[in-house]
Amino acid sequence: MKILNPDEQDVCVELVDPPTAAHKLLIILSLVAVHGLGAMPDITWTHKTSGVNWLKDLLPSQMPKTRILRFGYDSLWLGRDPIRTSIESIATLLLNCLKRHRKVTECPHRPIIFLGHCFGGLVIEAALCRANLAKHKWPYILDATVGVAFLGTPHRGSDSFGPNGGMSHANILALIAASSYLKAEFSVVKYLDNEHRTLLDVSSSFLAILSSPEMRDRIDISCFYESRAASIEKITGVDVTVRTFVEFKCTVQD
Repeated sequence: MKILNPDEQDVCVELVDPPTAAHKLLIILSLVAVHGLGAMPDITWTHKTSGVNWLKDLLPSQMPKTRILRFGYDSLWLGRDPIRTSIESIATLLLNCLKRHRKVTECPHRPIIFLGHCFGGLVIEAALCRANLAKHKWPYILDATVGVAFLGTPHRGSDSFGPNGGMSHANILALIAASSYLKAEFSVVKYLDNEHRTLLDVSSSFLAILSSPEMRDRIDISCFYESRAASIEKITGVDVTVRTFVEFKCTVQD
């Protein structure tokens, strides 16, 4: 069983599209992509057939003045050597990596857009909440954030992981029992329970930040869901501005 260390070196944040020396002078924005639970940081953004990495191969041409980074963390909760961690630890790791990277590149005030896939969106919410509570430790990160795009993020958890869901602890244990090598670690999976206290706290705290007088209308929020009906009320919960809400089907053909 591995345990995630929030003080790991900033290899967790990797520059996807390293700019040239001349290009550095033109950079005006940072985009930070965070993958989901049980996923690999590069595979998440790569088409399985063509091998095209969306962040590295396609996005730079659309955002030429943006430094594109992807945040990688160990999230394999089911397998031979599952990880034991918490959303707080992953959020702290993200903040520490960003702080070090922005200090090295001398860009502490550069605007940031976060891109969160599934559970990665919850990590971003938790990170911004922690940055808000400890601005002396992680200065400028929240203030520099100008946008967050959520890709299928379960803001209110998933019924599949709740007490009546198909992926209950009993079902997972049954899957493990049928295998000679699988192990499971529920320390991260539990956050997807729609009744989990930490999930509810993170969501309500994030919404409080968005609706606060000093942050209102400063962060653009975009929520994307693939072929799934959604209620915007379940995402916002309060009267905050959501600039873009799109329900879409994946346009990448397998």
